[in-house]
Amino acid sequence: MGRSAEYRRFAVRCLEIARATKDERTRAVMLEMAQVWSRLADEADPSLDGLSREAGGD
Repeated sequence: MGRSAEYRRFAVRCLEIARATKDERTRAVMLEMAQVWSRLADEADPSLDGLSREAGGD
């Protein structure tokens, strides 16, 4: 598994935790972490070459 796929897996896990928690602070932190992991995944995948940023993702 490449870095990009691993980072995306981390992002998905953060989203799962955010959905499962009732604590607002934990939810906010997990959502922020998911965004960071997603951005890192985009940066680690050279095949995207900035496409997510052009589409408004960054």
